[in-house]
Amino acid sequence: MIAPPQEIFSVLRQYNPWWESGAIRDLPGWRRTAFSELILWLGEPPAPRAILLSGARQVGKTYLVQHWGGGGI
Repeated sequence: MIAPPQEIFSVLRQYNPWWESGAIRDLPGWRRTAFSELILWLGEPPAPRAILLSGARQVGKTYLVQHWGGGGI
């Protein structure tokens, strides 16, 4: 059985509070080592392609994107 969209979004909003407020929790001032590499690739990509950020679960992918984008994903 597939849940109606309203029910799905209701559950997702509980786990994504920034959807309502637009604010993401405070990020620390330090950056991960991979952050500088991400900035280099975004500033001067070696080829005109999309950048894929992949890795194991809970290693900091979202953290990198939040630091780069100022909170917008």
